[in-house]
Amino acid sequence: MAGDGQVTFAKAGGFHGLGQQVLAGEKVRTPTTTKDGYAFLGWYLDADYQEVFDFNTLVSTNLTLYAKWTEVVYTITFETCGGDELPAVSAPYTATISAPTPTRAGYIFFGWYQDENYQQEFDSTQPITSNLTLYAKWMKDVSALCGYELAEDEQSYIIVG
Repeated sequence: MAGDGQVTFAKAGGFHGLGQQVLAGEKVRTPTTTKDGYAFLGWYLDADYQEVFDFNTLVSTNLTLYAKWTEVVYTITFETCGGDELPAVSAPYTATISAPTPTRAGYIFFGWYQDENYQQEFDSTQPITSNLTLYAKWMKDVSALCGYELAEDEQSYIIVG
């Protein structure tokens, strides 16, 4: 039938179904599309993303639709639990971060944890895949009292002198 259209989807790295054959006077079915580390912003009639495609439009010619994406950036916040305040940092999908070391008078910093109960230690070699809040774990520094110092395991104290 004259006026039928072939719709091609320029996915720009996303995944979705193949193109569609659309009969004259029918609408394009909205495809599903995903791209790791990116948020989908819509389908456009032009590669410069100036004209959004309206899926209520009746098709009568061949079309190429362009997927627009924006990179996902996650926020990592630091709950220092009494230590000095630290600014949040941003990280793109699957990046890794080196968490800063906070200070707190009279305490020794024992690391960052992903939960308030200090059960899941933060691993800076693992990729970031969501927003995170990291919690600082502290131990009272008693090294100046009665000849104590931090043991090599950095988990306990030993008596000196």
